[in-house]
Amino acid sequence: MIAPAFRFQGVWRQTKLFPDPEHCTVLIALALQMKHVCAILHLVLDSMEMLEHTNFRWWVKLHPASNFQQIQEHFGDPWPENFILVEGDINEYVEQADVIIGDGFTSVCLESLAKT
Repeated sequence: MIAPAFRFQGVWRQTKLFPDPEHCTVLIALALQMKHVCAILHLVLDSMEMLEHTNFRWWVKLHPASNFQQIQEHFGDPWPENFILVEGDINEYVEQADVIIGDGFTSVCLESLAKT
């Protein structure tokens, strides 16, 4: 049986990138459902205020079918400058992240678990 995460070849590649010890990199992998996207982003934003460390990097990876302008409109607040949009191969970001925040049982979450 093929599981969602294991159909992507990046899971099987040997790890070539590693987290940067200078930062705590948080990868926020967004799903497609707008209400979940905004809820996660607002929870992360609220959590950022409680963190004392300033060495956090906040990478936001959109779902491939997402539209950033729609997310900005639904988000409501100005887009936080700490949220850095990343593009490209999700596996490269998973390898470099110290923490991954995802929306439930998604392929990104499964891939992340498989890579560890």
